[in-house]
Amino acid sequence: MKGFNEKDTIFSRMDLKEDTLEYKEYYKNHPDKKEIDDELRDSDGKFPQDDVNELARAIFQTVHSIGIATSEGSVIKKRNHTIEPELLSKRIKGLAKFSGAVQVGIAKTKKDYFYIDKNKSWNSYNANHEKYGIVFAVRMDPELLKCAPRFPEIIATAKGYLDAAIIGSVIKNYLNRLGFSAFNHMEGAYGCVPALFGQAAGLGEIGRSGLLVSPEYGPAIRLGVVTTNADLVIDNPVDYGIQKYCSTCDLCSKSCPGKAISDSDPIQIEDCKVWKIIPENCYRVWQKVGSDCGVCMRVCPYTWGKAGKNFETPYSKENPDWIK
Repeated sequence: MKGFNEKDTIFSRMDLKEDTLEYKEYYKNHPDKKEIDDELRDSDGKFPQDDVNELARAIFQTVHSIGIATSEGSVIKKRNHTIEPELLSKRIKGLAKFSGAVQVGIAKTKKDYFYIDKNKSWNSYNANHEKYGIVFAVRMDPELLKCAPRFPEIIATAKGYLDAAIIGSVIKNYLNRLGFSAFNHMEGAYGCVPALFGQAAGLGEIGRSGLLVSPEYGPAIRLGVVTTNADLVIDNPVDYGIQKYCSTCDLCSKSCPGKAISDSDPIQIEDCKVWKIIPENCYRVWQKVGSDCGVCMRVCPYTWGKAGKNFETPYSKENPDWIK
């Protein structure tokens, strides 16, 4: 695998401003993306300006505050004692679960797991000296997820990122206090692709939707990663049969409002099997509905623990009382 360039993600491309040096340089190297990106920018939808939509904005504002303040931390003190990798790994996993994670694992870092070129200014972080990635999952609120693709779903997304940001900050701070370097990869400050760490650490498998699918919670999870130079004990990837199931189930592909998910066979990239995703089609739906859609998570049988051919997708037209 050649690695992923953060500047190629749809969100980074939408942030490019016309007539800036970054804009000109990017489209000089990627002329095939300029026309569709300019069209998407011109039709860029905005969340409605009302008090309900401010709920999601308030959560994301808090997430980004945590990212700017705590993602890249410094060592608090010199390491004047040793701690066995087995014990440290056990403590970190316990801390993650205590702080709200539903899954946690540890994987060796690989160069391919990190962005080869980063877009965010605070991602000046250099991953070359980090040995391990602690990856954890938090579950999205299932009742709000039933509303996808309507607005309340994005509150579940935002809350998931907030929980992951807090858990990652706690783990990072703990490692810093022991004298180890650590970086909290979270919304707004990802220097890596969390799903690759998640699959390597046995949290699940990358499914047809391009998301990590947990055997317990499906793709309705948000991931956080803390990378560190501390010596830890790794977990192994697990064949849960999820990719095999995804090969015959195409609920997410059939249900995707933007037709962004492939209904064909996956492709093999090095040691990773993935299905093709069209991010521009996905982004168009986000613009239209004023949310982050989430239909692929809602319709996945694994989200509800009911993987099977006769599965009926739960859906609710009603917002919870506190959002009305």
